[in-house]
Amino acid sequence: MLSALRGLSRLVGNEDANALLRDSDPLFHLSADDPPAYCLFTSVRTETSLPATTDFDTSIHHPEFGVLLKERLGALGVEAHVQWKGDDKKGTGPFLFLLDRLGQVSIQQ
Repeated sequence: MLSALRGLSRLVGNEDANALLRDSDPLFHLSADDPPAYCLFTSVRTETSLPATTDFDTSIHHPEFGVLLKERLGALGVEAHVQWKGDDKKGTGPFLFLLDRLGQVSIQQ
């Protein structure tokens, strides 16, 4: 997507593209005053890590990205929840998460 938006024909090995990818990566813009986060992924989380050669567009939409985001937010003291296809979390979801933050319901953890 970034390639199409910015007219970058190749993202690998292009210094301008690498700078653009870093600037657009949420992991580089986290701070302790960020709001709680809820990440929902429609793919299954696997036992193996993504290969280092995985393109940016794929990696940012993968459950592993959500896990990393949660870890980094947690280190800053920011609440974060991650859910992916096939996990066994019950009683959660984006709708209940938002209602809980708005004080409309209480999620039992």
